[in-house]
Amino acid sequence: MQEYCGSPTLGQVDIRFQKDQYQFRFFDRFDGEARGFEDRLRSQSQEIECQETLTSRIGISRHRLAWPCISIWQSYRYLENHGHKFMVLQMQDSASGGHFQISMSVEVSRFQFLKMGKVSYWIPQLEPKYQVAQEELLSCFQCLCRQHSGVMSLHIHVYVPGDTNHLWSSSTLLKQGWRVAQRQYAERTRLMDLRVSPEILLQRFSKRVRMKFEIKEDDELEYKPIASADQIPHMQAALNDSFHRSIHSGYNYDFTGAINLVQKYPDSSLVWGAAFKDTVSETPIRLASETPMCHRLASETPQYLRLATKAFSIGMMSAGLCEYSQSGSRSDARLRRHDFNYMLMWKLISGAQALGAQIFDLGGITSGDPSDPLAGISQFKRRFPGFEVEIGTEFDISLKPFCLLIFLLLRKLRSILGR
Repeated sequence: MQEYCGSPTLGQVDIRFQKDQYQFRFFDRFDGEARGFEDRLRSQSQEIECQETLTSRIGISRHRLAWPCISIWQSYRYLENHGHKFMVLQMQDSASGGHFQISMSVEVSRFQFLKMGKVSYWIPQLEPKYQVAQEELLSCFQCLCRQHSGVMSLHIHVYVPGDTNHLWSSSTLLKQGWRVAQRQYAERTRLMDLRVSPEILLQRFSKRVRMKFEIKEDDELEYKPIASADQIPHMQAALNDSFHRSIHSGYNYDFTGAINLVQKYPDSSLVWGAAFKDTVSETPIRLASETPMCHRLASETPQYLRLATKAFSIGMMSAGLCEYSQSGSRSDARLRRHDFNYMLMWKLISGAQALGAQIFDLGGITSGDPSDPLAGISQFKRRFPGFEVEIGTEFDISLKPFCLLIFLLLRKLRSILGR
């Protein structure tokens, strides 16, 4: 590396350097300059072509889509609101005019002194003229993380649909010493094309499904957007119930980050909830300070904010792409009598379309065979008009082999001891 300058002070890293025609900045805190760099990148999109993994109609197997150049999970909007330490590398190529960004979140293992880096939903720019630049981006990112982040390994998830679109990123990562990793994300997903009017989109559903989107006058449920952290305990309880029904285990989701996004960047996150109209939440409304004005605001809080959420769905926006992120529902016999899951998903889809989304990613699709614990979820998603594609590849690389060896030994010992 050439013209290296900058040093970590007071827990901050801000390193700028130039190498050939590339200008780099590696940092752990966004400022106005870094946000402006990313905003320019977010305003761009790339046209990609992807092939379905399954198709029921002969001749309809390839699709041209406008895919974002950066995902919400790689952006300051998410990174600044999810509570983990992060490291970001931005690069500008004066030869091609390209702008590139890659970031990782630092995750602490059960053994506090051992940390891992996670690069989630990284989207490569697929135009051939940008390939050499991104090879340099990946190489420098690996080197900088080894020297300045303290993580012992990196895990990267490349988020782009279509098997042929993975070839360049896979070959580049393997050439740079990465290894194919055990999957943490879905291998296939189902995409919906939103580049039609809401009326035409609705007609693409079967009549049976369209009927589930109708709200009847005597409906017991209220469907409202959620922008209050007071509903987080209810959403977590709903999520735990859902996971116990499928894989018999609870799950923690970053609800705080999702609500922060709704409040700060309403065009980046959609959170919808369903609650019974006659059930009021016992969770008190929490206010930043106890002033007469705050008490008055609490008394004027809309009733739906005080309803106990029984089911929810969350979507994350990345420019023209909306990704279904999470949902959950209580194991409540009264709730199960309603088609709330269809209505909540439709709220996400129509809301995303209103925000300008051209694609809706319904999330992971599994085989659906009798032994599949997620068969019901995949069956539900296949009732929404769309097509299935391979999505993303995943790789690991060791940055500190000795620390990683210690981690693996401690994890094995912990497993033997049953702790």
